[in-house]
Amino acid sequence: MPESFFIGAATNAVGTLMVDYLVKPIECRVRYLFRFHMIVQELHEQQNNLNREQTRIQEDIKEAKLNIQTQVIEKYVEDWLTDATNALNNVQNLEARIEENKRCFHWCPNWSWRYQLSKSMDEEILAIIKLVNNSKFERIGHCAELPGLELFTSKGLVDSKSSTTAFNKIMKALKDAEINKIGVWGMGGVGKTTLVKEVGNKVKGFGQPIMVVISKIPDIGEIQKKIADGIHLKFEKTTKDGRAKELWCRLKEGKFIIILDDLWNEWNDDEDLRKIGIPLVENGKGCKIILTTRRWTVCKSMECQVTIQIDVLDDDEAWALFKMNANLDENVSRNIIEEAEKIVKECNGLPVAIVTLGRSLKGTKTQKGWELARKKLESSRLMEIGNIEEEEKNAYMCIKMSYEYLKKEVTKRCFLLCALYPEDHSIDVEDLVRYALALELYGKVDSVEEVRVQVLEAIDYLKDSCLLLKDTQWYIKLHDLVRDVALWIASREESGFMIKSRLELLNESFEPCRAISLLNIEEKKLLGRLIPSNLEILLLKNCDVQGTCFQWMKELKALSLTADKHCPVGMISLYALSSLPKLRALRLENFEDFSFLRSLRTVEVLSLRGLGFEGLSNELWRLENLKILDLTDCTFRSRFPPNVIQRLSKLEELYLKGSNICETIVDILVQINFLSRLTALSLRLSLDHFMGDVVFPKLERYDISVVDPYKLKCDLFSITEKSWKIKGPILLNVVSLLPENLESFEVLDDIDKFLECLIDKSLRLSNLKLLYLHNLSNLSCIGELPTQHVRLEGLVDLRITNCPSLKSLFPLSLAQSLVLLEILEIANCPRLKQIVTEMEGDEEKISSSINSHNSLGFPNLRELYIGNCYGLVYIFPTLMAPQGLPLLENLAIHRCPQLKQVVRPREGRVENDVVLQQLQFSKPLMQFSVSACPLLTDSFVHLDVEKACFKEVRLSTFKESFSSAKHLEVHYAIEDHNLVPDAKGDGLNGLTSLQLRDCKDLECLVDITTGNGPTFAFTNLKRLSIEDMFGFETLCKGHHPPQGFLQSLKVVNIKGCRKLEILFSPSITQSLVFLEELTIEFCRELRTLFSVLENDGGIRSNSCFPPFCLPKLKTLYIRLCSKLEYVLPITLAQGLPALESISVFGCDELKHVFSMPKEQDGVELHGIMLLPSLQYLD
Repeated sequence: MPESFFIGAATNAVGTLMVDYLVKPIECRVRYLFRFHMIVQELHEQQNNLNREQTRIQEDIKEAKLNIQTQVIEKYVEDWLTDATNALNNVQNLEARIEENKRCFHWCPNWSWRYQLSKSMDEEILAIIKLVNNSKFERIGHCAELPGLELFTSKGLVDSKSSTTAFNKIMKALKDAEINKIGVWGMGGVGKTTLVKEVGNKVKGFGQPIMVVISKIPDIGEIQKKIADGIHLKFEKTTKDGRAKELWCRLKEGKFIIILDDLWNEWNDDEDLRKIGIPLVENGKGCKIILTTRRWTVCKSMECQVTIQIDVLDDDEAWALFKMNANLDENVSRNIIEEAEKIVKECNGLPVAIVTLGRSLKGTKTQKGWELARKKLESSRLMEIGNIEEEEKNAYMCIKMSYEYLKKEVTKRCFLLCALYPEDHSIDVEDLVRYALALELYGKVDSVEEVRVQVLEAIDYLKDSCLLLKDTQWYIKLHDLVRDVALWIASREESGFMIKSRLELLNESFEPCRAISLLNIEEKKLLGRLIPSNLEILLLKNCDVQGTCFQWMKELKALSLTADKHCPVGMISLYALSSLPKLRALRLENFEDFSFLRSLRTVEVLSLRGLGFEGLSNELWRLENLKILDLTDCTFRSRFPPNVIQRLSKLEELYLKGSNICETIVDILVQINFLSRLTALSLRLSLDHFMGDVVFPKLERYDISVVDPYKLKCDLFSITEKSWKIKGPILLNVVSLLPENLESFEVLDDIDKFLECLIDKSLRLSNLKLLYLHNLSNLSCIGELPTQHVRLEGLVDLRITNCPSLKSLFPLSLAQSLVLLEILEIANCPRLKQIVTEMEGDEEKISSSINSHNSLGFPNLRELYIGNCYGLVYIFPTLMAPQGLPLLENLAIHRCPQLKQVVRPREGRVENDVVLQQLQFSKPLMQFSVSACPLLTDSFVHLDVEKACFKEVRLSTFKESFSSAKHLEVHYAIEDHNLVPDAKGDGLNGLTSLQLRDCKDLECLVDITTGNGPTFAFTNLKRLSIEDMFGFETLCKGHHPPQGFLQSLKVVNIKGCRKLEILFSPSITQSLVFLEELTIEFCRELRTLFSVLENDGGIRSNSCFPPFCLPKLKTLYIRLCSKLEYVLPITLAQGLPALESISVFGCDELKHVFSMPKEQDGVELHGIMLLPSLQYLD
């Protein structure tokens, strides 16, 4: 029985093996011959699957970028898209081969050819299936690294010695495994926040830095939310403890930097961090904390291992910063300079004071004006300011003076309004507009838009004066110190707008108070009775108040009440508001009963948020003076009667976006047409409703989104008065509806299956600045002839991708109007033949047009990208002017196999026509990259390039393009054996970084064995990376390298060089005095890094070379070099004073770390082996 079992098992195993190794291969080959058409059908099915996945991922990318403007797409996603595009291109090539030989398939099939084609299709099918299976990504992208943030404006600051020293200390501390808390302290406005944001921008080896502003009253829930947003964590728990556990688990998985900005109070060290959910670094995982504070004691209480103080600017730095912001140059009189220098001294070196004061005095032209400013500053008395450090008093004085120099009182009032919001709050500009309307800052006005224009003007002026900071497009912020000064100014009765912003201040006398703002997070219980009879604006959040509070507020004009929807407090009955005779602006959030509204006949602005709204419709129509109705994101429990809108005859602005009124939207749209004063509209509606006979009134401002009726969260397109964005196919002639003042037009999918030309002769888009076209299957051109009336003179950014039928972009006359164009991107347009359609005519006409007013130029073009345009032969036409690209910075050309030249030569002339040689660039290109363009050469023009990148090209054809480059990347170079072939080249002495990868024919950097090598080579190279170079043998062929060869080298990374036996010869080693890092991996023939023998095998002579020394080498990392016998020669033992780390892995034949050949046993070694800095040896 056991024997039969084993015999059966053995038989089955053998049978399975025979099937796998004999039957299945034969079956595949037979299938290739006789199931050709089925394979073709399967290929098309898989092609459709891949097309679907590609479209889905591209849509996910767009969605991600819409949700997070600074989204960075993961490299593996980009690689997948590249592979998918290549696979689809391969399918197109296979289809072309099938089409070319289709007739032979039926009558006289070529079995060998059919077999090969079937096999190719089968391989492509398997590749596509693998791509489809690998298309389910956990995440598409991540937030970009924090940008380097300058305080106020990048032009408004200079580097200081203190900030530079502090920056270096922080960066060093972050590298120390034993340090997990770093404290940065200094007085307000000295630049602490700016500094730590710059650290977050530059530091490597951690996840995305997370910054949280703590402020005076920390709120654990808000801190947890900001950290979760930074790591893309969606909380499942609702309690603070539960969320702390979720944060802890996620942060424990990686390495993070958390910046706690602006701590005021002393924390209970690690206990408070645990309450939030922040684990400190342990075993290489967790968080490192950087905190900023004005107090050293906070750093001490947090037990920071490193504490760094930011000092003020010294006299020279302060003067340079002030001159820059006050616009003082060499033409200013000496008397004014003397007065200005005295003013700068009053700023005590504080950047925020210097910048704001300098900006406010920029327009002062006379000596008397500067003298008056100086005297005013010196006579300012700040002794009554309490609770601030003595050194900050001068900052208050300077910022207060900047405020006093504001020319208009309404601008001052607008600035003080911003102080109503909590610290680090993003202030909605629209709120300021509504409060300004309610408070009548600009007197009696005819429209809301009139107020908006003046508020925006005031905000721009305040930003130019550095009293306000730009946040996002429609939001602004106050620097914390500037806000403190604004509140101090507003706390004084003489300001004319006295503000109380803290609950404890209400215990004082508030009779002259005109504004109260209590918007911070914690719940507040107000006194039973508030009696500030002059109060004009009241902003409350989470406040437990009594109705009697409003009994005497007869002057109140603006009111905002917010209740916490999760933890409601005992808010007043809103009937009490009926006693407010002058109320003009009312904002309510998370309330449900609105039966009181009918009595508020003076209200002009009504803004509601939340859900419920019982009885609202019955009350709204009674508000006869209403000008703004904002129901954004409101959820109604019952049907909203559309006829209510029609009764609001004075309504100027209506905001309905996000509210659930879809079932009545058509009726509402009809009612809107009866509102003769309506100028602004915001709403979201279904495509079914938009397709009807909807006629919008003439609007000055609008924001309309049209959604898929089956996917209400999926916007098909969104339009504003200046921007149209279309994301999905719609059966509507959108192009005919485009307004002439449009500034941005984006199409992300087919808007019309029959659209062949985007702009006809009847459409003029002279204000259009941005034009994105993507995935338009039948688009063949942008503009068609005749184009006398078609102008795009305002276009700045033009990007066209995935338009397979596109043959040309525009005719010459239209191209000549693009004088402001800065960015031009064309990708995945396989049928594109020419970008500009040349005019018809003989050679004499074309010749006479060159250098004339008819010639073509793009005077502002900075970036040009052409990719995957398989039919493109030339980029620019013959009529390109010699100075046609004066500002070009980035030029990238990828996968254009037919491309021969950037500019088309005239007929009968050779490719490098002398006329083309005249094409010049007024400044060096920042970047020039070329890949997979086998016919393209740089013979048309000499390019000065900062960074050059070449892939799948012959370097010899582009030697002029990188001879002066500082950064060079070469991948998959073809038929090149070395980078500097002869003495005619300059030896690439301008290069500072060089990256080589997968260049199978490249054997060395320099070859001097021919006797014709360069005298100098790579003298300024600092970074060298050589990867997967299977034919690479040595850095320099020959006994004596060129002068200065690699003398500046700092960082070396060598990987996958299978023929490399010796890295550095003695001659080269002597030059490596700046070498700091050396990494070498997967070099299986490598025997030694630093040879003590010359390349001819001779013993190094001590009389020829001084002792070896690598004085700056810190890190040495070696992995999987199987034939390596020793790491360093013994002659280097005393020449490594800075070496900190040696790591060696997978080197099977390694015998010693330090060794030398037996032939040199007799060499006398003086002293002993000494590695004074060594900390890590593995």
